[in-house]
Amino acid sequence: MTKSENEITRLISKQYSPTKANISKTYFEDYQDKYFKKDNIAEIYHENTKLSRHTKTKLERSAAKFLNSKDIKYCVDNMNLDYKNHKKYPLPKPELNMDAKNLFEILMNRRSSRRYSDDNMDLNTFSILLYYSFGISTSQMKKELRVYPSAGALYPIEIYIFLTNYIDDLSPGVYHYVPKKHILRKIRETNPESISDLYADSESFNYTRPDLSIFLTSIFWRSYAKYGPRAYRYILQESGHICQNVQLVATALNLGSIPRAGYLDNQVNNYLGLDGVSEAVVSSISVGCVSEVVQDGI
Repeated sequence: MTKSENEITRLISKQYSPTKANISKTYFEDYQDKYFKKDNIAEIYHENTKLSRHTKTKLERSAAKFLNSKDIKYCVDNMNLDYKNHKKYPLPKPELNMDAKNLFEILMNRRSSRRYSDDNMDLNTFSILLYYSFGISTSQMKKELRVYPSAGALYPIEIYIFLTNYIDDLSPGVYHYVPKKHILRKIRETNPESISDLYADSESFNYTRPDLSIFLTSIFWRSYAKYGPRAYRYILQESGHICQNVQLVATALNLGSIPRAGYLDNQVNNYLGLDGVSEAVVSSISVGCVSEVVQDGI
């Protein structure tokens, strides 16, 4: 998409800006009314994406095209971001040199961490974190499958990493992770302090303390083309699966992590160079070293 097309898309998006909404009441007061409101976009979306016998028929026809059309298969297989002109950073093969931990123990120890140490993550630990959170686990029917579930194995989620601290020789900046090759592409140089401008709650949480913050974005049409509006449900589910992966792998590595919902959508999209419509941020999680795993109860 060209720069001018990006600007047009952003202008269209601004027409639906929530800043134009009535904010005289709180969400709790809205909830107390407990009836369907025609201006509640969440309720409208939920009603319009319910699966019925009617929509199931259309969905099945769409899915059949994905299975049988060589043209559609080619488009889907090549609907990848083009960062080939950006500097490549191959990551080391993940070496698990730690004691094996029981999955159930990891699940019980998973907590969100708000306090981080001054230590920096090493490159091998970073490589393990990315590989086991997002990486390729196997291949079936010429399709590479990742370590998290994705509706139709379409993988609309893209992974951007904002490094706020050095990880060995890897300098602070914004990187795009490519699971297929287990490499990073550096998208932009950045001042680590600028990450605070991307969150609404930066006054209560120091985002420069964790080694990195991960922004999950979605290229929506990867899923929309097959599943229609219901795809948005699947996309959000996928981002949730990924965040849980990150937290469990971080726990196994004795790292701290915390999902962050307080990101400012437009600021993040602009910072990453996204138009905010065809591709936009849908989730965020921070990870870093901790002197001890502090259980914050979430």
